[in-house]
Amino acid sequence: MSLCKSDVDEFVRNGFLAQPRVYRADELATVRATIEAAVRARVSGAAPVGDRHIGPVTRRYTEQFTQCLNLWEDHPDVERIVRDPRLTATAAKLLGVDCVRVFQDQALFKAPGGAPTYAHQDAAYWPMGAAECVTAWIPLSPTGSTRDTGAMGYVAGSHRSGRCVFADIAHVDDQAQLEADEATLLAHPAWRDGALTYVEADVGSVVWHHGLTVHRALPNVSPGPREVFTVVYFADGVVRGSVLPRASDVPHFVTDGPATERVAVGQPLASARMPVVYNGGPPQARL
Repeated sequence: MSLCKSDVDEFVRNGFLAQPRVYRADELATVRATIEAAVRARVSGAAPVGDRHIGPVTRRYTEQFTQCLNLWEDHPDVERIVRDPRLTATAAKLLGVDCVRVFQDQALFKAPGGAPTYAHQDAAYWPMGAAECVTAWIPLSPTGSTRDTGAMGYVAGSHRSGRCVFADIAHVDDQAQLEADEATLLAHPAWRDGALTYVEADVGSVVWHHGLTVHRALPNVSPGPREVFTVVYFADGVVRGSVLPRASDVPHFVTDGPATERVAVGQPLASARMPVVYNGGPPQARL
């Protein structure tokens, strides 16, 4: 389903948008099988910790999630999903630009009984000089995304403040501390009056959110895993920087990979790991 002006207006106003009927049921089944196979290959392989795998996070986090990053680099079938013009053209339209690059993909499987994902802003984790980025959040379950499986909730309009606050949800084990940090973030004066809206998405839907949109996810109280695939797109021309405190050169596996692909602070985010995937026309050829 293509976007109309009212859809874009809704995204600009709220910082999130549920886009229904992007995939037919049979297409989504193929996407799900493709991502599941790639996750199995990654988890059973020898990818270095912190580089497109689970990363240096707490036991609580790794017990709750199976997380794999940049599957597209290893699996052509995943790359085709990432480059699907239904996603790339929508990302460009939501950002109001002609040309977008991919920053990363992520498979994020929350186990049954998985706790809430506490409130945060995605852009706080990425070394971008400007948060001109958007995430496609694709629930893979045949039932879509429901409150029982851990639907996402978004603080409406929080992206419009332009503020980015780092909330560490991956390196803190203490639940009381996580809850306190979340309460502090949600009470921030820049968005404390915004409504926290949970989005249940039908099968085949894609839910989009801006990199500055404050969001969280409900616990998974269903009997099966909550399987989600996400892709982060950003506007071509954004430079390397950081919105994190205490540092201007924050390591990230995309921007700080092999020496030939490292991007210096202040330089455009452009490398083989961040290819152009949409440029106002047909999808770009693989690098």
